[in-house]
Amino acid sequence: ARVAEFTLAVTGETPPPPPPTDGPVTVSGRVTYAGSNAAIPGATIRLTTPGGEPDTSTLVGSSITNTTGGFSFTTDSGLDYRLAATKSGDIRGITAHDAALVLSHLAETADLTEWQLRGADYDGSGAVTVFDAGLILRESLGGTVATMADAGRSWVFGPRSLSLPGLETNATGQDFTGLLIGDVSTNWASGQPTPTGTPVQVRLSSPDIARGYSNTFTMSLAGGDASVISANLTIQFDPAVLTIRPEDIQSQVVGQRALVAARSIGPGQLAVAIASAAALPREVPLISVTAKAEGNTSGSPIAVTAASLNEGSVAATLGSASVATLTPIDEIGSVRLGKGRDGTVYANGRPLKLRGAQARERVFGAFSIVEAETEAGKNMAHVRRDDGRTYRWELSDNWEFDGIETIGNVGNTKLPRADRGEAFELPVRTPVETAGAVELSRDAEGFLYAGSKPVIAASG
Repeated sequence: ARVAEFTLAVTGETPPPPPPTDGPVTVSGRVTYAGSNAAIPGATIRLTTPGGEPDTSTLVGSSITNTTGGFSFTTDSGLDYRLAATKSGDIRGITAHDAALVLSHLAETADLTEWQLRGADYDGSGAVTVFDAGLILRESLGGTVATMADAGRSWVFGPRSLSLPGLETNATGQDFTGLLIGDVSTNWASGQPTPTGTPVQVRLSSPDIARGYSNTFTMSLAGGDASVISANLTIQFDPAVLTIRPEDIQSQVVGQRALVAARSIGPGQLAVAIASAAALPREVPLISVTAKAEGNTSGSPIAVTAASLNEGSVAATLGSASVATLTPIDEIGSVRLGKGRDGTVYANGRPLKLRGAQARERVFGAFSIVEAETEAGKNMAHVRRDDGRTYRWELSDNWEFDGIETIGNVGNTKLPRADRGEAFELPVRTPVETAGAVELSRDAEGFLYAGSKPVIAASG
């Protein structure tokens, strides 16, 4: 009799696995970047067999992922295998914006995915902290990579490893996901976007600085309609005229959590990174830069030569300014007196003040500042009245004209001018009224004094 052979197909049941392969088997997969399907080329995939002792294994082979992120092994069947992915270097895409996202997460103003949190844990401590944000901000400046808890670790992969016990058949689809540590925005593969919107102006102020001394200028944002929480900037200046160190750049952001970092990237070039948990304010200083004038200049340029706001998504207009050394008024003696481009006066680089505001060369409408000195621990200003008479006034420790005391107002006392040159003659004062706690007196020119202080009613 003839026996009929047939196959019965049952709808909905899983087909049986392929039969075991007596010969070699293939293990393959692909490595892609977190948050996208972009390939990660250059990753190392290790195929190992477990050893007889715990935490021991034997390397069967390694493969470097190709341009599509793919890898493949051919190996013997019937053994236990494990796959693991690693990668080093190829660091790009880490910006101040990544640090800002960490700060926003800590301030509970932004939600991060599981992969973003893994990228935010820069020091490998298992917790995301402000310290991680600071390390990421430093990394955004380039140069030496900040030390991480797991030495040499710059990438994380998931799963940590893949087990293939008793492998008898080809194993495809053994895929991994990877992320560069610090790339919280996950833009390693995509790069920076094309800026959009109304450009935000990056502005610098123009300081006047006494030669040999320091003064500060500031950077601020203005205009535009986009919220900005991060900035990577390059500031350029003439190193023959100015000295600016990374530590001379400080945050001026108040009322919100913000970080600033800076690094020298060449002669006269500084990379600056700013990250904030909230939108950076407009029209107010965000950073201060302390610059020391090494030489004389009537207008040495300082400029922002590159700016990336919110990782390049916000358009920016680059600002520039200039630094000028003070025009000398008097440079003999222990205190150099100089005048800025707007007429404001500085003593050894520190501004003289008149009732809280910066003083100009002309004070009280009738006097010109001709010299400043520090004698016996006291700050003095020598002034000349329009009629040619000269006076010496004692100023506060902060070089304030408010609360002036005239020194040596008895008789015709001659006061030496910083141990050299012309003496300053002080006026004789005649009592007008002596009753009470304050004596009112008048000098020969008609100026009144209450006690030792001049009574001045003038504009300017």
